[in-house]
Amino acid sequence: MRIHHVCIETSIYKESLEFYTKVLNFKLVKETPDFHGREYNSWLELNGFYIELQTPKKEVRLGDENREGLVHMCFYVEDLAKELEECIITSN
Repeated sequence: MRIHHVCIETSIYKESLEFYTKVLNFKLVKETPDFHGREYNSWLELNGFYIELQTPKKEVRLGDENREGLVHMCFYVEDLAKELEECIITSN
């Protein structure tokens, strides 16, 4: 198992994009404007690791007040059923 990507939401998109590409040398793989109610949703890659960088949704729903920072992380696994079984066994 390995981490495939982390999703980061930011209200300073252009500055964040510049930081990840110019300072940390991530490559901008795909930039999608107007993505599901967001100004931008972009994919950055460095050595097989991805960051999904996105702006907050334009329309805020109740409970969405904290709209910046790490949103989620995604793992890549060969056998999902096996990994889930191991997680269940480990947690008991």
